[in-house]
Amino acid sequence: MRLRRRALGFLYSYTALLSHESDFLIAQDKHLLPLEVTWCGWRILVEQLDTKKKALRYSSDSISKQ
Repeated sequence: MRLRRRALGFLYSYTALLSHESDFLIAQDKHLLPLEVTWCGWRILVEQLDTKKKALRYSSDSISKQ
């Protein structure tokens, strides 16, 4: 479970750093992201991660209030 949290934390950091297409292209140029990943694909991943993060936050809030 710790490894999963760390990996997600790493991904969340990247999503914050690569919020603009220009940053995304720089990351690809510096070989931080594979060239196969498209900007559109990246935005879909970011949206899915954000949705999951919000769902986890709300479920943990409701558990802690019980």
